[in-house]
Amino acid sequence: MSPLIRQFNGQAIVVLTLAFSIASSTPASTNLDWEHLDKTCHSQKCDAPLNIHFLEGIAKNMNPTIDPCKDFHQYACGYWKNHHREATVPLYSEKLMLDKFHQIFTEQKDREELKNDKVFEKLQHYYDVCVEAMEKDDILQLQEYVQAMKALDRLHLTSATNWPKTLRELNEYSKLDIFVYGNVERLNVHVSQLSIYPHNTEKAANLTQEIYDVLSHHNYTQETLKELQQSFLSLEADLANMVNNCINMAKHDEKCGYSTEMPWKELLQNNSSLHWKSLFAAHALEPQSIVAVTKLNSIHQIFHYLDSQKQQTLFLYSLTRFLNQVHGLAHNLRSDKDSPASQVCLHQMLRICPLFMNYVYEQVYYDNQKRSLSDVVIEKLFEQIKHQLAVKLDQNPWLLPEDSVGYFRAKLQMRQLNIGNVPQNVSLSFYEQLVADLKVAPDQNFYHNHLEALRHFQSLQTNLSSMPSIANSFELLGPNLSAIDYNSPFCSQNLIIIPFNYLQAPFYDHELWPSLLYGDFANTLGHELAHDYDVDYLRFDYEGNYNDQQSAKIAENMQFQQNIKCLEKQPTNFLAERIADIGGLRLVLNAFAKNSQYLRENGKVFFLQYAQFFCGGADEKLFAQQDPTHDVDSVRLNYTLSQFREFAEVFECPMGSPMNPSEKCTWW
Repeated sequence: MSPLIRQFNGQAIVVLTLAFSIASSTPASTNLDWEHLDKTCHSQKCDAPLNIHFLEGIAKNMNPTIDPCKDFHQYACGYWKNHHREATVPLYSEKLMLDKFHQIFTEQKDREELKNDKVFEKLQHYYDVCVEAMEKDDILQLQEYVQAMKALDRLHLTSATNWPKTLRELNEYSKLDIFVYGNVERLNVHVSQLSIYPHNTEKAANLTQEIYDVLSHHNYTQETLKELQQSFLSLEADLANMVNNCINMAKHDEKCGYSTEMPWKELLQNNSSLHWKSLFAAHALEPQSIVAVTKLNSIHQIFHYLDSQKQQTLFLYSLTRFLNQVHGLAHNLRSDKDSPASQVCLHQMLRICPLFMNYVYEQVYYDNQKRSLSDVVIEKLFEQIKHQLAVKLDQNPWLLPEDSVGYFRAKLQMRQLNIGNVPQNVSLSFYEQLVADLKVAPDQNFYHNHLEALRHFQSLQTNLSSMPSIANSFELLGPNLSAIDYNSPFCSQNLIIIPFNYLQAPFYDHELWPSLLYGDFANTLGHELAHDYDVDYLRFDYEGNYNDQQSAKIAENMQFQQNIKCLEKQPTNFLAERIADIGGLRLVLNAFAKNSQYLRENGKVFFLQYAQFFCGGADEKLFAQQDPTHDVDSVRLNYTLSQFREFAEVFECPMGSPMNPSEKCTWW
């Protein structure tokens, strides 16, 4: 061992030993034996200073005055808020990504690999125009959006205006779920399908004074604000009656049922309205393309009703709903004006140009050389965890019949990784062809460029549905998803998506020591893999199809039900996530802990690193706003670890203490 490595190892030992010693009130020499920490790596080399940096980050977040057997979250994460302003760790990871992108578009924009790159050039144009507009405090003037659309030859209210034309123009930029709308939905690993729905009655137009002033400014209406608001209320009431009446008639009319599937040709022949082609012209539908139509009778009524209404009112209603949507976008610049202009603009670019932003990030921070070193480590971890699950299936602790075990094995065999959430097996020309249609420019204003980016995203989403081999190899996330959706790994059909956000400190580096690598990143892989067998994903087979017969058979299994009952004793609204936490950690611990001695020597760092993902500083109310799909971090972390005897043994927690209850729940 070189003097340099000994020096850095000593620094980590001093920092962490001090923390543990204070917490345990015992001499450091008797509490921990840091010299036995496993310092090998899965990669070709180990970077000792890098690992020391991770360890120092753990120590900085810890509150060593807390008893880890009473509240491990406070012990491991008690001082996290002292060093971070972000409410959750995914938001912190996004902040790190924004910092890196800021370097790309400012300090590193002359890098050799970015010269003459057409994708980077378009993004640089968007960034420069956006930052300039932000610095002028010239952001989100709704009137300017309408003006920009009129300059694009849209939104001209004339005697020839009709509701399908208006809706088609607005849907170029942001899909509206009004009147009649469609979504391309992935049915399974291989097949996507257009699903058509009647008006969404759960949403309503919000005709504010600001929007009314925009409508008046462009001479779209002479009605008063109250008169127009009343017209919108009457319109929405009529639409709701048509949709809800169909629900009441569903028992007597199959066309009022939830969904009817038919070839596109048949829909056009049997339902003669010309509106079908007009509304869904952007979709490359062949005569035999299968479409799913929900509440077909309601849609017919809506067609006839809208045709009989004053088209000016329908135009104004549609435009109001569009402006509501623009104002409510998660990347709305006006909602984050306290942050630096560059950060706000980059946040927006990540939402509306995710494919191209990932491409640029990959060129700079995860190039072929880095990928060749890193991916092999990730794949090795993944195979180890899959092997542990295969062992569990062989042991069959639930005593499932052989066909159900085979059902699980097929799911396991099909599960794959996408590292970085980038399309697989595509060349540079793929990106260049796509970006050629993105008409952003340095001499256009922000509103034109923003609308153009929104239009390009909608077009890309539609076009990818005709390229299933590419579309099914990654996930094109929508512009209005939450931060947790963008910044955390997730399952999608047969894929586990690992975004670039997660391929950085404090979560991952391919040169980490085992306790750090398995503690966080491997557990993430285990968590996502375990989702295949939770109460929600159980119903999907290895190709992503519903299999009600197998899922019902497994759900009726006695051991399955007993495990569910145990996990629900401490209430949660997110049972599937609890299953993935418990099931994933069990698989990873089995892969990590070679024997009891190894666990004693490496377990504390393993569990402390595991805790880092849960070190957000949000209370329950704020956390629910940021992440509506999980229990609050403290509850989630403490509950999960309290179910593992290995945790209690490593931290010597007395039986009956909060982190070592006498009754523990398992999943496998």
